[in-house]
Amino acid sequence: MLFSIMEKQKKYQSINQSINQSVRYYRVPASVEKGTALNLLLNKISQTPARKPKMIYMHTWFKMVSGLAAAAVVILAVLFFTGRESLMNTTLQAASYRLPDQSRVILAPGSSLRHHRYINTRQVTLSGEGYFEVTRGTRFEVKTSGGMVRVLGTRFSVKEASHSLEVNCYEGRVEAVAGPEKQVLEAGQGAVVSSVGIEAHENAGNGYPSIAILRAEYHQAELKEVLETLADFFGVDIAAENVAGRRYTGSFETGSIENALILTCEPFGLNFRMEGPGRIIIE
Repeated sequence: MLFSIMEKQKKYQSINQSINQSVRYYRVPASVEKGTALNLLLNKISQTPARKPKMIYMHTWFKMVSGLAAAAVVILAVLFFTGRESLMNTTLQAASYRLPDQSRVILAPGSSLRHHRYINTRQVTLSGEGYFEVTRGTRFEVKTSGGMVRVLGTRFSVKEASHSLEVNCYEGRVEAVAGPEKQVLEAGQGAVVSSVGIEAHENAGNGYPSIAILRAEYHQAELKEVLETLADFFGVDIAAENVAGRRYTGSFETGSIENALILTCEPFGLNFRMEGPGRIIIE
């Protein structure tokens, strides 16, 4: 019994203390009786407007910057995987280029070639006529409107015609593809590839096509000028020493950079060495 009375007293003291704190908070006059004060307090609490939850808004500029960053990432990803570069020969003579894998291509006048700009896929699309010297590596593919040619490491030419193509293999092996039909061509063999199939022949030759042959004649020309011509035609970088003041007289007709360098350097006692497919040192 005594324990029950003590518990009630504690509860009363707690309620009384809470009322006193609330009275101070809501500024109920101290002279008002506790019961009246409690009624006033309850009325004030019921009349107090409910506080709205505080909302935290993201700044507009932050949203905009985040959106632009996400869009930029998407655009860069699309460009990386789909970006392609076009090579177009608008001159009246053959033009030589080096692809990202250092394979060499010569485009006939009016011809063009497209390849991936950022990824070395070794896959190109040709329009017109081209000659290829492919470095060894993974499979290299040349696509045209009339068919496709696959190679591993070789020299060959492709000439696009009306919905067909003519391919000639000069070194190594190539595979002509026309839909489900495929045929491997050895050096000296060629074929006409079209939608109706592949017609092979044996008279491709083992030299160079006309667009891949450099024909030049010089008379007392500066050796530096001759070397620049070789560099442009064969798509290489030539670093030469001891050539200042030297003049060259002679001519050559060749599709081989090695033969052209022999004809150019031997008269002066110069030596050359190949540093990869795209760089030559002359000393």
